[in-house]
Amino acid sequence: MRFPSAKGGEKAAMAPKVSFIIPVYNAERFVVEAVRSVLDQTFGDFECLLVYDPSSDGTLPLLRSLAREDSRVRVVRNREGKGVLGARNTGIRLAGGTYIAMMDADDVSLPRRMETQVGFLERHPEVGLVGSSNFSIYPDRDVFQGRPRSHDHVAAWMLFANVICNSSVLFRRAVLPRGRAFRVYPCEDYDLWLRLSLKTRLENLPEPLVRYRIHEGQSSVANADADRNTADRLRLGQLRALGFRVGREEEGSHAAICPPFRSPRPELLPGIRKWLLDLIGQNRSLKALREPALRQVARELFFQYCALSGRKGLSFYLASLPTPLAGVSALKASHFRAAARRFLRWRPS
Repeated sequence: MRFPSAKGGEKAAMAPKVSFIIPVYNAERFVVEAVRSVLDQTFGDFECLLVYDPSSDGTLPLLRSLAREDSRVRVVRNREGKGVLGARNTGIRLAGGTYIAMMDADDVSLPRRMETQVGFLERHPEVGLVGSSNFSIYPDRDVFQGRPRSHDHVAAWMLFANVICNSSVLFRRAVLPRGRAFRVYPCEDYDLWLRLSLKTRLENLPEPLVRYRIHEGQSSVANADADRNTADRLRLGQLRALGFRVGREEEGSHAAICPPFRSPRPELLPGIRKWLLDLIGQNRSLKALREPALRQVARELFFQYCALSGRKGLSFYLASLPTPLAGVSALKASHFRAAARRFLRWRPS
């Protein structure tokens, strides 16, 4: 049943179950589509907080029009400043919901998103945050983007990459840290997910529940280098928070193996292999992560890096078999080596 729509800016008499928080800045191209995707949810017990930063385009009249159409929409000013970082914190401070949903002003929530995610958290009280797979919107097509599902795999992957789509997230207000939830920019979402992973379970649903827009104007594209540098620092902090010992040489190897790879180089492979094996070994003692999940992630990344490093990379992978970084038995490894060596000797005619 849909929550009844109302004209005007009256607040609901009771606190909503979910608070949608959407930071808005120079968003006139996409914001109406984004907000309407929220209003069209099959689950209707929510408020939609549009946290507005003064813009140079026609965003504000559009927001006011949307608020007049539906009382669940509230336009609030980002009084904290600091761009999207302040907007997210402002939204959380003003939110009245038990659950908080994140979304950007250029993305789209599919109709069953809230129904599906609220139902999941209601059935799984041990989970503090749930995301989902998504469709990535490119100018000429939509591409399905799968995500690691279980907490064990999400936590292992988060040491190497942010595998939670910000615009797909629903989390319990109760799991938020005291004070300002979002602390750093860029990668403010990655920083919060990493901290939450130390205190609650994070899961991704396999069903795509959002459409995530890829375009040159978005901050993650415009600030790619700053994002990467901040993400590298956050990952090292997470490793040390979990008790792993990471020296200067290992810092470089860890940064190299984190996707997207920066021009894979075969000469880095010995250091990468040594570090990944050390990481797996340390984890056996620390028990910080589930070993099968960490091993699977390390194998996948090691194989990808070798494969993208050309013939030298593939040769190095063969020389590494069988090890904990290769998911094959000794017998299968011998067959794999033979087939790969035939490939390495092959030349196109």
